[in-house]
Formats: sequence, structure tokens, C-alpha cells
Amino acid sequence: MKRISLSIAILTLIFLFYANPVISQSLIIKVGDKSFTATLYDNSSTLALKNMLPLDMNMSELNNNEKYYYLPISLPVSSSMISVIREGDIMLYQSNYLVLFYKTFNNTSYRYTKLGYVDNPEGLAAALGNGNVDVSFSLNVGSEIEDIKIEKNETKYLIRDSHIYVEADNSTFYIIDTRGRLIKESSTSIMNISDIESGFYILLIEVEGKRNMYKIFI
Repeated sequence: MKRISLSIAILTLIFLFYANPVISQSLIIKVGDKSFTATLYDNSSTLALKNMLPLDMNMSELNNNEKYYYLPISLPVSSSMISVIREGDIMLYQSNYLVLFYKTFNNTSYRYTKLGYVDNPEGLAAALGNGNVDVSFSLNVGSEIEDIKIEKNETKYLIRDSHIYVEADNSTFYIIDTRGRLIKESSTSIMNISDIESGFYILLIEVEGKRNMYKIFI
């Protein structure tokens, strides 16, 4: 009976996966004693980026309008020529360069993948200064991925260092591919996902008969 119920849930989730847009996520950017909130777009690059957070970076100065950081892994890319880059834009250059712009200017040379934007960039340029600077990116409190959710009670989870951690006792969770195939399951709070091929998956978490489902990028 449990397997039948799970199969129905998976079919429901596959429909929601393709029918529902992803909710934009909130990001906290800290520069010294200054904090800025930012909104992330819905794309595969931001899903991959969120799996890397929090990030503590020493960002390098470039062109008197941006700070950049070379990421240790490549992110998915969907680049385009963006004619006007605005103060507070967060973008990906090539597949490894995380860029935070602090001035508005016309762009005629480079292609970027849009990641997000600082909600209110007032004071951003002053905080970043003229040289290299330490910057941290972290998800805002309560902003875990919740784009596909069929229960009101959210279960928190974290993807870090090739593992998934679930913050719930007596939980069972499943990794399901976008074709509905069960890839892996765990009845503990930790799952090793180092053997799972990189890509989009569905995370289904079951706690005391209630299910929460999320779209993730591994």
C-alpha cells in the first residue's frame, strides 16, 4: 500500500515539476558590517549555486564596476548579451565566474547568465569599495527550496559536500528523476549522493505520513 501511495505521489510531483514555476529565493549578501537582500531568478544556474551556499569569498575588483569570484565548480550556463547591466545585478560569466556589479553601464562585449539582483543596491558600491573585498552569500532564513510542495508543514533540508541532510526525526526521503524513477531512498537523516549523476531531481521527504516535495539540482 505504501508503494502504491508513493507511486501516486510521484505522478503528482512529475506534473507539478513541469506545471509550477519555481519561487524566487531570497539571498543575504554581507560585506563587512553591511547586509543586502537579493532575489535569485528561476534557472538551473541558481539551483546549482544554492547548493553551494553559504559562500565566503574574497572577490576581486574588475573594470571599476564589478567584483568577481572564481567558483571551484562549473555551473549550468544559459548566457545572453545583456545590453544594460544595472547596479546590484548578480551574474555568471562563462561557467565559473560569479559576478556582482556595483555600477550601471551599457554592455556591448560580454555574455552573461542572469542569477539575480540586489533588491535595494543603495550603499552597495560604497560597501564594496575600490579593491578586492570579502563578501558572503547565504540563503535567507526560511528560504530553502520549496517550489513544489504539497504539504503546508515544510521540512528543512541542506545539500552540502555530496550529502543531503534532512532536519526531521523519523523521516524517509527519496531521490526521484524527472521520468519518475526512484533513484535512491534513505530512512536516516543523511544520504550520500556522490554516486548520483549531476542534474535535476525531485526530493520527496515523508515525515509521519506527510510529504513535501522539492525540485533540486545535484
